[in-house]
Amino acid sequence: MIESRRERLASVSTRLPPVVWSVVIGGSVLNLSLMWLFVVEHKRLHDLLTAILACLLGLLVFLLAVMDFPFRGEFSVGPDSFELVYDQLMKQ
Repeated sequence: MIESRRERLASVSTRLPPVVWSVVIGGSVLNLSLMWLFVVEHKRLHDLLTAILACLLGLLVFLLAVMDFPFRGEFSVGPDSFELVYDQLMKQ
């Protein structure tokens, strides 16, 4: 039980490896720069497509940043599920 507690506490401070962040950021920059290779007749349409892709990539980076700390912050996993399982196991 003590070892399980240590593993849980260690998982709170673990983070995604820096190589994952570099691949995501590098891929985002590469995708946005490749957008300018597309030939589109209307510049506004091209700008709109680039903005949509930039928003999508920004949201994905935000999601990755939030999921990097699953037990901290506003979007974290709460203790409710753990308490429910604990209560159900103790009733048996």
